[in-house]
Amino acid sequence: MKRYDIRWTALDPTRGAEMAKTRPAVIVSLDVLNRRLQTVTVCPLISELHPAWRSRLSVRCGGHPAEVAVDQIRTV
Repeated sequence: MKRYDIRWTALDPTRGAEMAKTRPAVIVSLDVLNRRLQTVTVCPLISELHPAWRSRLSVRCGGHPAEVAVDQIRTV
């Protein structure tokens, strides 16, 4: 797995207001860490858009508008 790859990621179990379920996520951890560790750090992609939220990055995924939920960064 490489940085900026998009992979389906199981985000369960969750705590508090964390996003749940399996969804696409962008790998944001460094490639050197991805090769050496058993975990990767990801930001989930969501289709429910919040243009005013400064913690979300607008992107297109599979030809559809989406947001990278930077505020939901997670190591899995």
